[in-house]
Amino acid sequence: MSAVLPGRGAAGEGMYSEFLGDWLRRFPRDQLLFLRNEDYKLAQKEHMDAVFKFLGMRALSPSEWNTVMAMPPRNKNSDKYEKMWPQSRALLQEFYAPFNRKLADLLQDDRYLWQTP
Repeated sequence: MSAVLPGRGAAGEGMYSEFLGDWLRRFPRDQLLFLRNEDYKLAQKEHMDAVFKFLGMRALSPSEWNTVMAMPPRNKNSDKYEKMWPQSRALLQEFYAPFNRKLADLLQDDRYLWQTP
């Protein structure tokens, strides 16, 4: 990370637009799939269907879906931390706003403005 955005530390990790431009210049848009974690949490099966289709994989059978959806989450850490302070959220939203605008423009999708908590 620091080699790409020197001196930005952890804050640079959320500047997705700074990395995406390079990917879009090197790969056709139809070879890239972008998913928001927030959307995935609300519709896991639909998002996994989209990933399987994107990768050219066959659709899962109902019994396979039951197995997959019964698996416990492996990366759920948000319950371990206190809720973010409103002041911190406001500061981060202001900081990331220009990067999120650029990302939303690159992807032509205003969901990447992350205007709702």
